Amino acid sequence: MSNTWATDLMNIMEELDDDECEKLFLLLEEIPKSKRTNSRAKMAEIIISRYGEHQSILKISKAMDDLQKKDPKVLKLLEPHVERVESMKRQDALKRKHEDEKENER
Repeated sequence: MSNTWATDLMNIMEELDDDECEKLFLLLEEIPKSKRTNSRAKMAEIIISRYGEHQSILKISKAMDDLQKKDPKVLKLLEPHVERVESMKRQDALKRKHEDEKENER
């Protein structure tokens, strides 16, 4: 797990007001109510633990879109991680395409 993402997620959580935080919990349905906490730092840890690093980045990005939380501080924290995950996904897709082409040549 990237310490940078964990730290940035904790900082993103700190930017949410109580109402936004409650809505975030509703959007992250896979986290049981029993695991939810008022501690934003602990909640960031739970989110990463539940979804893993890459999936938690994508889930939080979608949740911020759904919450219309687009302020510059949140975007500055979130965007580098989203770009990294999307870049990795593109690289994986290219690798699979290349492997498929090699397989078809046989």
